[in-house]
Amino acid sequence: MGILAKELSELYAAGCKNIPHSLPALKIEYSDWAAWQHKFFEESTLEDNSLINKVERARLRLNGFESQLDLPTDFPRELGRQRRAKSHDFLISKNLVDRLETLAIQVNTTPFSVVMAAFALCLSKISRQKRVVIGSPVAGRSHEDIQSIVGFFVNTLAIPVDIENAVTCKDLLEQVKKSTQECLIDQDRSEEHTSELQSQSTISYAVFC
Repeated sequence: MGILAKELSELYAAGCKNIPHSLPALKIEYSDWAAWQHKFFEESTLEDNSLINKVERARLRLNGFESQLDLPTDFPRELGRQRRAKSHDFLISKNLVDRLETLAIQVNTTPFSVVMAAFALCLSKISRQKRVVIGSPVAGRSHEDIQSIVGFFVNTLAIPVDIENAVTCKDLLEQVKKSTQECLIDQDRSEEHTSELQSQSTISYAVFC
């Protein structure tokens, strides 16, 4: 939305002044990227195994993890997914934000990894499962040529976290940092390919928490 708003603002300002706009010419368009992605997924074979390698790395990362997270629910879980959802908004105090950022600097990671580690720890405690997989959206704009294109590139990272092997808080933060970095390398792999790795999941559960 930021790119679209910026371009509309530029075009509107140029139109009001009756002057040419200064937007740079695009090297490629969204349709070009979509066609390339389709071709990449269709033609990835054992001979051209770029996608195969990405899926295999994801398979190794998720090896040993449960196919679903058994969170306690208020009511019996329905057989099919009704795709009803709610959101809960809340504010984090500036003091807590400052402390999170300070901790991230101390362990040489990002506030995202700190929050992700805390979330994984909560899920593990509630579900009584020592290994959890958390789905996190990623922009998907890993190539320079698509940085300024209006279009939907968002993908989902399946970030595995092994609480059992984290003896200390620092161990957990280091693990989340490493796991996130590894997932980002393969961020252009589609969610469908990752979902296939969790074939035992039932339709009443989301693929990733």
